[in-house]
Amino acid sequence: MYEKHEQLFDLDEECTLWKYMNFSKFINMLKGKLYFNRLDNFEDVFEGTFPQFNVEHRKDVYGNVIIPQNTYDALEQMMKKYIYVSCFHKSEYETAFMWKQYADNDGIAIRTTSERLKKSFDKTPVAIHISAVKYMDYSKEFMPEGNGLYLGLHKRKSFEPESEVRCIYMKTPTSKPDPANPSDTIIDPSEKTPYGEYIDIDLETLIKEIYISPYAAPYIKENVDLIANKFNITAKVIQSKLFMLN
Repeated sequence: MYEKHEQLFDLDEECTLWKYMNFSKFINMLKGKLYFNRLDNFEDVFEGTFPQFNVEHRKDVYGNVIIPQNTYDALEQMMKKYIYVSCFHKSEYETAFMWKQYADNDGIAIRTTSERLKKSFDKTPVAIHISAVKYMDYSKEFMPEGNGLYLGLHKRKSFEPESEVRCIYMKTPTSKPDPANPSDTIIDPSEKTPYGEYIDIDLETLIKEIYISPYAAPYIKENVDLIANKFNITAKVIQSKLFMLN
């Protein structure tokens, strides 16, 4: 279920969101599952890391109350291992950059709103937070450190054109007795977590419209119409006119 988080970057209820994907990922979504990627499984190697500016300026922020660097390193490794996200694009209009970047010639884009996205998780057993991503200059800006989820919600300025909104959740780590003090528990460092997970979602609530790539052949729309009907998806299927003069 969606849970509002006071420390995250909330959205206007009616802002428009898009999810761009290739055709096979769209078919996979029709099973009623939304794919969440583990934080360290993205191409950007800076995902889940504190900026170098944080490392160099913590004393300026915290004074002499300094937490050892290895504690921050351990936090990064844990968040990368247990945080999972699913990405959407915030824009009032479809975006040529996103079609090229994330969808093939037979690509699909789901158009929805932040309100519909939140409600689509109503029957989901895990707690899902939804937040805009904050883009920053990792060489000049200090990332807040008061919440581990921030590591999954900050990216470098280079990615700002993605205008990303993330559904995010954290798996509960498995604990085991502390060898030094068996009456206490510690997080099991040997636990393996999957690269990604499928989370239940109500597609009828989520999908407002289905857009077909402007690069797609005409028969793709016919196929999507048939598939949407088979899966009882009532959303309108629209052929993108991004590059059409009339």
